[in-house]
Amino acid sequence: MSKKKLEITRRNWGLMGPGAWDNTKWEIFDDLSVVKTDEYLDVEKPRQNPNKKEASNHTIRQEDFNVLMDNIALAKKMNEVVEASDGEVWTFVEYNDDDSIKWVRETGYIYGLEPLEIISKYLLTVD
Repeated sequence: MSKKKLEITRRNWGLMGPGAWDNTKWEIFDDLSVVKTDEYLDVEKPRQNPNKKEASNHTIRQEDFNVLMDNIALAKKMNEVVEASDGEVWTFVEYNDDDSIKWVRETGYIYGLEPLEIISKYLLTVD
């Protein structure tokens, strides 16, 4: 049975209206499978039904998985806080084999944090 190794979420902290992209979550497993879920604000009734979800499944190469994990290891050594006022923010969660949380980088900006930017650029290409 596969184990979730990473859960990475990208959120829109910019100006949003009905139909706007709200967030994307990638769940990455040790068997190289990826579940990507996009959420959008409902066009018809954004207050009553705030999110419309679209999910897709992918498989990544072992080399790409290794690069992600290597960059997580580098990011764990960073304590920098990035100040910004809008745009997109990211949350990174790494899991142990027993499904407990090993490491979390709380929701925040990643501008200039190279290991996190590498991960985000890669994930934005996974379809």
